[in-house]
Amino acid sequence: MIELNNKATQLVIGANSFLGKEICKQLSLKSYSVTGVYNKNKNNFINNIDYISILEMFESDKTYDVVYIVSAYIPNKGDLNVEERLKKVNVELVRNICNKYANAKIIYCSSVSVYEGSEGVIKENSKINPISLYAKSKILGENLVKENKKYAIVRISSMFGLNMKEMTFLPIIIKQAINKKTIKLLGDGSRLQNYISVKDVAIFLIESSKHHNNLYLATNIKSFSNFEIAKKIQSDIEGVRIVFSGIDNSKSFIYDNTFSRKQLKIKEYHNFTQSLKELIKWLKK
Repeated sequence: MIELNNKATQLVIGANSFLGKEICKQLSLKSYSVTGVYNKNKNNFINNIDYISILEMFESDKTYDVVYIVSAYIPNKGDLNVEERLKKVNVELVRNICNKYANAKIIYCSSVSVYEGSEGVIKENSKINPISLYAKSKILGENLVKENKKYAIVRISSMFGLNMKEMTFLPIIIKQAINKKTIKLLGDGSRLQNYISVKDVAIFLIESSKHHNNLYLATNIKSFSNFEIAKKIQSDIEGVRIVFSGIDNSKSFIYDNTFSRKQLKIKEYHNFTQSLKELIKWLKK
């Protein structure tokens, strides 16, 4: 384990993102010197953080002890030039950051999508099997990070929390429940998915900066079926019914991140049911 005192300088690239904001917030509460890097948007800035643009970052000669690479391009349905954008952001940008901060500890936000073609319970050392262009781009990013002297790679499952993007499963079915009093599930709702609070992901990332080069899984201990999630929402919003239709051909995913939790000394998570209630309350507004 590496001891980092509060004078260790921290650079968060992608600080205006959902996850980047939470990392900045938690680092600030620990009294670290934090600089946030943004591309265009500034709507998620918080107090006590110095912010610079990505262009200013590359022009600056300032060095940092820890560099978090949060920035990533995640394709949305209907996006154009996906392959080109993945290469530019998820590969070339990562290469340039690693070259610029060759002496820093690089903390890389990867994704459990790298296992998307794998079978069985997934652990840190499970065989990777990326299928999508996005997953393949994250593996390329990981390989670039591994060339640095000091690094940590954290593969993250589905994050949720206040101010998350509203185009993913949790906010979609919560808004169905709020606006239409109905939750529509594909198949019988038995497919398992893994959700982790953005607050817990930030803890995994920050704790990984204190350890030698390794790979970690930022996943929840339990995966929930879509039906279990729907039942939790139903119990919190009066008069909601759950309906099933069609066939769900997507895979279930179960993770065992015992190694990561032991290495990083993470014993507790934010309570999932309570976090879901907070998300429902936020979406009602």
